[in-house]
Amino acid sequence: MLPAGVFRDPVVETRKIVDKIGGDVDLLIAVMHMGMDNKYGVKDSDASDLADACPELDLIIASHDHTQIEGKLLNGVLAVENADMAQSINEVQMYYTGAPVSAAALFIMTANMKEGEIHKSDSSLIYKYANTLYKLQMTGAQLKQYMEWSVNYYNQYQPGDLTISFN
Repeated sequence: MLPAGVFRDPVVETRKIVDKIGGDVDLLIAVMHMGMDNKYGVKDSDASDLADACPELDLIIASHDHTQIEGKLLNGVLAVENADMAQSINEVQMYYTGAPVSAAALFIMTANMKEGEIHKSDSSLIYKYANTLYKLQMTGAQLKQYMEWSVNYYNQYQPGDLTISFN
């Protein structure tokens, strides 16, 4: 266990694990909170760096950019990523709590709640805080009040907006 605030290089740590167990397993799968491409020029911050350092991996499951990637070869390593984490999260929260609705952190930076029909999954697009699972009993009026409170953190979508903006 590392002390709070201490982070190790994920590529270096993965390399250590591959060296230790690589010959003893049939498949090597890395599940990482990384995107496919380097972020902000930070070394060892993406799946490409991981594949370059650990070509023995059979699969990398990435989960940072929330972009649907059904299969991309990175230095001979298959990499995938799921696009809509906010929905896999809401479904899991509803499953474990038995609740009919769920709210989760914002995962899609281009998300907007436009005028018109609202879908169940749209509620996940307007909440920007950490995912701490709580089950609350509330009335329809309280749910409406919560949703209106949540949307106050965002500016109204304007034609031509490229991403969401916070109020």
